[in-house]
Amino acid sequence: MLKLVLPYLNEFLSKLKALFSGDPGTTMKLAVLLFVLARCGSFITLWKMAKIGFFGVFIVPKICSSYSAQLTAYANFWVRRFRDAWDSCTHKKAVALGIFGLVWNLSSVVARIWAVFVLFVAFRYYQQHYMVRDEWVEDEAGCDEAWEEEPVRQKQRNFVATNKIKKGF
Repeated sequence: MLKLVLPYLNEFLSKLKALFSGDPGTTMKLAVLLFVLARCGSFITLWKMAKIGFFGVFIVPKICSSYSAQLTAYANFWVRRFRDAWDSCTHKKAVALGIFGLVWNLSSVVARIWAVFVLFVAFRYYQQHYMVRDEWVEDEAGCDEAWEEEPVRQKQRNFVATNKIKKGF
């Protein structure tokens, strides 16, 4: 029996190791899934999985494709709004420390362990993506040759809501 199960178990563990030791973005996605399943696993039944699967496979892509321009404009609006608020804040460290302290004190031990894990993976993600870019900038700054080119101007898109007429079947 052990000879039948052991190869599959080894393959599963090697795939699991690759997920957790690879790209931090993938690790975060898997960690969120595992955390949600651990919290809500007892409430998930086969019938609920079928409903969620149907919703996820058919309805979510249709909504995203139909309203992608509006969703993108709405998300950009809120990102700009929060970025402007954060940029205008003079006490950034105090606000960040206050929010961290509030969340830390109102959370359970499991959520604190989760928060430490998320911070660790976010720090690794920052190191891999932004520290490498800083090294590239330093390498480019050390070049003797000058590369001059006109800056490329990006067109701004204006999202206009359109009224679509639904056609009957």
